[in-house]
Amino acid sequence: GAYSVNDKITIGGITYNVTGGYNVTAINTTLTGEITIPETVFDGQDVTFTVTGVGFDESPQAWSGVTAVNLPSTLKTINRGAFFGSSITRIHIPASVKEISSLGLTYGMSKLAEITVDESNPYFKSVDNVLYSKDGKELVAYPRSRPLDEENVFRIPEGVEVVRGMAFNSISALKTLYVPKTVLTYNAVSTCTNLENVFVDDDNPNYCDV
Repeated sequence: GAYSVNDKITIGGITYNVTGGYNVTAINTTLTGEITIPETVFDGQDVTFTVTGVGFDESPQAWSGVTAVNLPSTLKTINRGAFFGSSITRIHIPASVKEISSLGLTYGMSKLAEITVDESNPYFKSVDNVLYSKDGKELVAYPRSRPLDEENVFRIPEGVEVVRGMAFNSISALKTLYVPKTVLTYNAVSTCTNLENVFVDDDNPNYCDV
């Protein structure tokens, strides 16, 4: 069959959005529990699509029954609120992923505690279940349910220059954040309702303690 961009197809309980070039983005599912998003899907007639993205269809029920997800090795993009409303506690980023939206892993994933990354991914890495750019200069995403120490403290690692907007989204447990001297861009904690202290290294040229 012929397909146009933004056509929707449902195969194996997962709905996909056609993005062109025989590529699709997984946008929601009726499946529950642990799910596996396949590398390719066949429409039952004559077209095989490659799954290159996971995305957000703005429905609270989009992934509501999902507790775990296995991502395909063909995945390139994780869009805003990719698993909105799910109960996923851990996610592993394949080597193929190139782009992760600012709210790709921090919006609507209130149970997420662990983010890990395939070691051969050239764009991202995980340190203590927090997502960074491969060179460690950008803090990309902090999972909302990541366990903290007894004092509910997180120290942004030395070397981080950019804290992506919404990297810390609704981290209700976080009470104290330490910002190193290397951070140049930082605008990410306005939704952390219990945050009491932000301590900035005295040598930081751009920011100071609030």
